[in-house]
Amino acid sequence: MTQSQKSQRPAFRILIATDNHIGFKEDHHIRGDDSFDAFEEILQVAKRNKVDFILLGGDLFHELTPSQNCLYRSIRMLQKYVFGGGDLSYETKTLAGPYPANYLNENLNIDLPIFVIHGNHDYPMNAGDNISTLDLLHASKLINYFGKFNNLDELTVEPILFEKGPVKVALYGIGHIKDTRLHYLFEKKKVHFVPPPAEDYMCILIIHQNRFKGIRPGAPYKNCIHPTMLPNFMDLIIWGNEHESAEALVEDPVQNFYIYQPGSSIATSLNQAEALQKHAGFFEITEKKNFRFVSIALRNQRPLYVKNLELDQLIDNKKPNAFQKMKGDDDRETIERRVEDKIEEEFNKILEEHENNIATQKRLKNPPLIRLKVEYSGFDIIRVKQLELKFMGKVANEGDVVKFWRKTTSKKAIDYRKNKKLGEDFEDALRQKISFETLTSETNDVLKGLVKFWF
Repeated sequence: MTQSQKSQRPAFRILIATDNHIGFKEDHHIRGDDSFDAFEEILQVAKRNKVDFILLGGDLFHELTPSQNCLYRSIRMLQKYVFGGGDLSYETKTLAGPYPANYLNENLNIDLPIFVIHGNHDYPMNAGDNISTLDLLHASKLINYFGKFNNLDELTVEPILFEKGPVKVALYGIGHIKDTRLHYLFEKKKVHFVPPPAEDYMCILIIHQNRFKGIRPGAPYKNCIHPTMLPNFMDLIIWGNEHESAEALVEDPVQNFYIYQPGSSIATSLNQAEALQKHAGFFEITEKKNFRFVSIALRNQRPLYVKNLELDQLIDNKKPNAFQKMKGDDDRETIERRVEDKIEEEFNKILEEHENNIATQKRLKNPPLIRLKVEYSGFDIIRVKQLELKFMGKVANEGDVVKFWRKTTSKKAIDYRKNKKLGEDFEDALRQKISFETLTSETNDVLKGLVKFWF
């Protein structure tokens, strides 16, 4: 991969984004336009960079059956950017799926082709017909929907082959399948990838699944997909479904391919992962394993600020179970007022930070999203009845700013992360590469405890 300036050689240009969630909170009086604005910015970036096509990694829509208003606005937007001069400078040799791409229709002028797989929010579920909203847009010649399988007992994944002069690209797609089901199919060798006709194709696979993040708390081992399951003749894996936006590519040293996780284009949850800068990925391919990658920050966003607070740091009294030991309502009310004052102080600091950001980044939306997470382990339930009212008109998530939570501990939990060898043994055991009988008795007992804990 090269990060050098654009060469004069022919190049295939692709813009990649995932998890657009069009229609998310479309009825909200403040946030109703956010998902539409974010998606339109992606279309504008594609036009500005004169890409050959856009590749979307699932969850184009937030709802399985979008509202009529959502569909109407989406169709109008797609018509505005998709149709045009129709001067495409590449050939499509084969197209996976029963229907041809819209730009192959001689009666249409397509300026910006869009290739889409479905995600877990917009998967085909129409009884009997296996139809989704993406099928309707595909039939309307607005998008090119691929990666859909009617038989989930065994998958044969065929590529779409593109040629632009000497540049060749093979595009593979798997729309969302229940993670445990797809994991099972990979384990049983029932997912077959048809290789391209020649070795000089740049092979790209786009999927929409839970991503394996190592042996740690998160998605259970069999409720996600592992890079080692994917064929090593791939050059680039596009990972949809994960909303955390990664600015850089990750090279898998075992499979020898790159992984790109664009993340969502809009925050659908108020957590730290969603608060990161949103991106789309621009790829300029000149030959197999030789491409230029640029992470493009999406600017037309409503910023999200997440701050974690601990209750024992907000009050002077740090005794465990302080509220239970207090003997008067006056004492409790005094501490609750103190907690409210501290939370309001932190809130105002974030607002000040946001105002500074607005001054330097003109396209940021106002008001922002703010989430204050207050951890109150060791204390009684906190009630801040009037606190949310003070934030009205200052945030986009009115009535949902402060979240109280308690740490939970499990007696079964084992901190295997401090023992690298133990973590590797556990992973190998889960993959059935080793048997428990070959391990030491101590490791054996720990691993069996971990398996029981996880499953």
